[in-house]
Amino acid sequence: MINDIGSEMGGAEAMIKQLKVSLIARGHDVKILSGNEYPQKKLINDYEFRSFASHSWGRFLLYIYNPFSRIALKKVLKEFQPDVVHLHNISKASPSILFCLKNYPTIMTAHDIECIDKTIFSKLKSLHPFKENYSSYFEFKKNIPYFVQKLRYAIIREGQKNIDLFIVPSNAMATILREGMIKSPIAIVPNGKEELRVKATAKLKYNERPSKILFVGRLAPEKGLHILIEAIRKVLDVFPNVTLTVVGDGPEADSLKHLVQKYNLRNSVHFTGNLMQDKIIHHFKVTDIVVVPSICYESFGLVVVEAMMHGKPVIASNAGGLSELVDDGITGLLVRPDSAIELGSGIIKLLTDPNMIESMGRASINKAKAYSIKQYVDTHIKLYKKVAL
Repeated sequence: MINDIGSEMGGAEAMIKQLKVSLIARGHDVKILSGNEYPQKKLINDYEFRSFASHSWGRFLLYIYNPFSRIALKKVLKEFQPDVVHLHNISKASPSILFCLKNYPTIMTAHDIECIDKTIFSKLKSLHPFKENYSSYFEFKKNIPYFVQKLRYAIIREGQKNIDLFIVPSNAMATILREGMIKSPIAIVPNGKEELRVKATAKLKYNERPSKILFVGRLAPEKGLHILIEAIRKVLDVFPNVTLTVVGDGPEADSLKHLVQKYNLRNSVHFTGNLMQDKIIHHFKVTDIVVVPSICYESFGLVVVEAMMHGKPVIASNAGGLSELVDDGITGLLVRPDSAIELGSGIIKLLTDPNMIESMGRASINKAKAYSIKQYVDTHIKLYKKVAL
């Protein structure tokens, strides 16, 4: 398997690690080749190539064609002789690696839309609702970044001829890839999690304890936490004791904490930073509602599956893969991605009706059974065998 990052940094890396561990447990031999950008983090890789930092002077050249990743991959292919090569995120590996794979059955998982030419994003119908939040993605002037993207994608388009199959986690991502001119076959394989044996939340008694809202994710603009903070202000007018717990860290942490101070919400909004998995599980257990307020085109939304496995209703943005995970009115609520008013109204609606929270929690547990890690790994093994024939 090949990925830009070889440490536990995000959702893609979590799925790669889980897939590797599960395949090895079933008797398969698995190695990971990755960039070396984050050596201070817990590593999941076996081989490394020289990567580049986002601010480095040579990033444009290496983004188009990284010779270090190509050299490293050729060495790994010779030593390891894999039956199948599975690509994941490869922007920092660059298109150079694609030309090593002509004689190897190759699959690529599109965790996001990086494999599409960014200069055509404005033409992609599915992405139109997000233009206001991501103007830099859509408004390409004919400068250095524009021509870098065009040249890089021209190389990718040629190299993609060596990819036998794309894997995506949702129908939404399959649609985007087709709109983005991906010609290869596409298989939809939802992400999986270890199954949990939990019971849905008992009927809540709001007069006995404060209601709890939970956000778990990276503190970045596209995750929409600022929208949730705005919404909590409106919720507090109806439920003055409600609390929001924010689990995670990221580049927007300081500005989000400043926003909480600005609105005088320090007693209602609590930041935990990054936590170990057992601590995160604790927060899922004690919360009443999980909120996923993303304003970007999410390819999936693993946090939704985690919440469902804990028997929690989810209020999520009606966008991308999130729309496929949450059954509106059954396992949770779908709201407009950038509307604090609609999000706040959704939270109030659930907190006003404990019976709805309980019924949605039970429905969530049932739906979560479709996203087991066993099924995820089973499907991958079938696809590996298919391309290796």
